[in-house]
Amino acid sequence: MNLPFFILLFVCFVLNCKTVLSERSVFTIIGAGTTPEYYCFPQPYFRKTQVGWNVANQSLTLVREVSSDCQLTDQENYVLNSNDLSQVKGKVAVIQGSNCKFTNYYDYLLDYRFRTSEVVKKGAIGVIFAEWHPGKLAEHLFDQETIPACVLEARDYTRLLEEPAWQGQAGTLDSLEADFTRTFLYTETDDVYNIPVPALTSIKVPEAWYDGSPAGLKHSIPAMSTTFNPTQVPQTTGKLVEVVWQESCETADYFSNCTVCWGEASPFKNSAELVGSVAFMNYAEGIPYCYYSYWQWAVLVQRAGGTGLVTGVSAQNNFYAIPSTYLLADLVTISTYKVPHVYAETLQSMIGEADSQGVTIVLPSVVDGAAPSYMGEATTQSALEFTVIGVWEQQQAGNWKSFYCDAGQATYNPFTHPGIAPPEFVDNGNVGLVTHAFPVDSCMHLDQCVECLKSGEGVNSTRLAADRLTAADSVMLLDLQDWVCHASYHHLTESAAEEGASA
Repeated sequence: MNLPFFILLFVCFVLNCKTVLSERSVFTIIGAGTTPEYYCFPQPYFRKTQVGWNVANQSLTLVREVSSDCQLTDQENYVLNSNDLSQVKGKVAVIQGSNCKFTNYYDYLLDYRFRTSEVVKKGAIGVIFAEWHPGKLAEHLFDQETIPACVLEARDYTRLLEEPAWQGQAGTLDSLEADFTRTFLYTETDDVYNIPVPALTSIKVPEAWYDGSPAGLKHSIPAMSTTFNPTQVPQTTGKLVEVVWQESCETADYFSNCTVCWGEASPFKNSAELVGSVAFMNYAEGIPYCYYSYWQWAVLVQRAGGTGLVTGVSAQNNFYAIPSTYLLADLVTISTYKVPHVYAETLQSMIGEADSQGVTIVLPSVVDGAAPSYMGEATTQSALEFTVIGVWEQQQAGNWKSFYCDAGQATYNPFTHPGIAPPEFVDNGNVGLVTHAFPVDSCMHLDQCVECLKSGEGVNSTRLAADRLTAADSVMLLDLQDWVCHASYHHLTESAAEEGASA
């Protein structure tokens, strides 16, 4: 695009050309010729690493439960294996949570606290706590731990018990060794202060979604990358499929009803449709309370065979950034993006209209943690400074009234442009005339934005002063209050250029 664009208000963007990548907390088993990786969810701690915890030959010991009556009024209501407890001193205790179907989340947390406290009393230097419910993903359980702790999924706990190095100990299960050098702990300091906002990029809908529809969306869709996107992902093209959650996963009661959700074969009703497709979730439609984090959605879509995930924000929140923990409990290999509410509504409408060919979407490639910048190459290193523009009004022949003002520069402006000369320096009197342009009617009302964006229409040509746009250097004035459906200045510039404007 060769059209320069300036805005007459100050807007501050925090720009970062690379997505800041989440780390994974992982340990590997030593022995028996195998080194499988186990991802766990680190609990909050005073520091990221700890002497005695992050070592290359960490000793693990299993602590099993003898009995439990599922009443957590005190610790005497369940019994841990005394022989196992005698082995934990100086080691990392591996404990599985209760199989009780607790009626509330607080009891679940108490179970975790009781079990970890018991092994700490016996001298354990840390804890690997395993979930019992097969479909439950790991999470933060308490604000701050007094010893290193990491939470393991039930499926990985089962896999851990089947390790040949552990099984080969004649059933004692007390001398497994693991490499804990990358089993990082979670600190709020790292989370809050060391993770900038990810880079803004774009996704595209390039094709018709039903016979006779427009050939895709005219404008690319601004999208925010996630902190947990992989470092390398090729460009992904696929059918966009809206996820349909199991009713049991959408319950408003986080824990008691979620035990049903976590027992489902899949949290999605349409899991077969997600295979090889890009999944879509509209946040405005509500979230599945049993899986409440963005990274959990990405993990579940990936496990269902999806190739990417696009989420939309609610009507009340058009902020792009995706909040998420910087330390994950799984290896995410697909990319996830978040789009403004108006585009989420548009995509959802297109999915509803689509015929058998569906809605084709293109997600950008990620190289060295960065997707192509939506904001333009000019700002990959630093923000652009203000410039000055002048405005003249002719009072009478040869007499001009003028003023100057500061203007912010669009990040996608061309690297070179001749500018538009002041009228006193134009011999033929053909100056850069300004005309105030309005969008077509459907693009002026929030309740019609879906149709506006799908049609790709922009400037209402019938409301333009045509003689001004035929000038050699015409300038189009667009008031942001009029253009409620356009989420990007870039789109406004494209609309002006299509009508022949020079700036």
